[in-house]
Amino acid sequence: MIDFDRFWAEAGCVPGLSRDDTKAQLGQMEAWLQSLPGASGQFDMSLVPGMNPGPGVSSEQIAAWESEHGVRLPEVLREALARQDGGFVRETQFRILPLAEIDNPDDEFWEYACYEEEEVPDRGLMFRFAEDEFSGVYFLNFGVDGPEHEPSVFVHHSDPGDMDHCSKSVTKFFSRMLETADSPSVDWSETGALEVIAKETIDLSPIHGGPAEKEQILGRHGRAIVLFTREQTPSARSYSKTTLPEPLLKQAAMLQPCRPAPAATHSLMLQPENIDNIVAIESTRTGDGRWKNSTSRGTPVCVLFESTDRGRLESLRRDLFGKKAADRAQAQEKHQQELQMTLDSLSPDERQTAMFQMMLQMRERLAGIRAAGSPLAKDAPPEFAALHESLQKKMHDAEQQARDQIAKHPLGPDIMRQFGEINPEILRLFGTMMGQPDAEDEPRE
Repeated sequence: MIDFDRFWAEAGCVPGLSRDDTKAQLGQMEAWLQSLPGASGQFDMSLVPGMNPGPGVSSEQIAAWESEHGVRLPEVLREALARQDGGFVRETQFRILPLAEIDNPDDEFWEYACYEEEEVPDRGLMFRFAEDEFSGVYFLNFGVDGPEHEPSVFVHHSDPGDMDHCSKSVTKFFSRMLETADSPSVDWSETGALEVIAKETIDLSPIHGGPAEKEQILGRHGRAIVLFTREQTPSARSYSKTTLPEPLLKQAAMLQPCRPAPAATHSLMLQPENIDNIVAIESTRTGDGRWKNSTSRGTPVCVLFESTDRGRLESLRRDLFGKKAADRAQAQEKHQQELQMTLDSLSPDERQTAMFQMMLQMRERLAGIRAAGSPLAKDAPPEFAALHESLQKKMHDAEQQARDQIAKHPLGPDIMRQFGEINPEILRLFGTMMGQPDAEDEPRE
């Protein structure tokens, strides 16, 4: 049974956070903005979709929408939208669209979406109704059981483009989302069974104005790397356990600034070569003292291990990946920093030219590796041939736009040299992710 009095998130709060934690996070974001040249240091929350939802819609508005689209909205959405016209579901990053924005996807969407014909028998009965923090777009699918019955729920991620079945009904979908438990599913005592690699505790008190910290334990269990985190603030508590199958992707082992002052940290990115076998468990205490637990597979594609000491992260990277791989990653970071400094000094037109130049160079090299420009087989199905032709035309148009911009605002030799230094590193990363071996791979030292 869904409690609609606790369905919607509190208006004005960052998705998934309490009002106190929202204030703390905004303070972090504004501190970061103040560090940027020419920035005002103010973050406008009104720019975030769903942060200021409208009042509930009337039964007449719902009836008009149903008449226009030829389907009946599921009871869960009818009740929720009658109380509030879209917004974030309580203690989640899941945003339901306002009624006026719930609609069929356009023709361009269908050019790229991948799905089984029997699961989507009628495109006109698919309606985009929500999105989440990982850029997933959610759909009501009335095509299987008919427009008068409760639809199933599908999700689409632009990368790789697959449309996947989520739930047989909208009621079950939201019931699972809002379900809470007496205790967290992340068992912190399991850290005792790890072969510990690194531990780090970050003091978050300067951000939250009270006792707050993030504890991390990174270890190995069998043939996997496991990261446990435990974060506590004056108003919230959460746990996570992420299992990454080995081997880790060496080209992704980057060190980057993570948090701004007054709790400045750096982070080391850890990403496995096989992201499909990632398992992430999260437990967050709710406002009434219960626990919201979730398990995902294949996401997130990487984790960040934080430290206030960059030197400690450099040492950890050498231990995990070996000296040569660590040196290559450090050189890549240096190239990126130099390139970013150069880009920051360019005019807006020159900066756009630089981005187009990088896009063209990467496409040319990837085409050489993957034979991306090769034609389809002669016996390819007609629908594949039509899709291939459409994609080729879009790519050609984009390339021509890039070349026109480059001809209008040519770049100097210094920035071209910097592109030449960083692109091979980026391409090695793309090559490995797409199944291309890295000739410089080496065993862990």
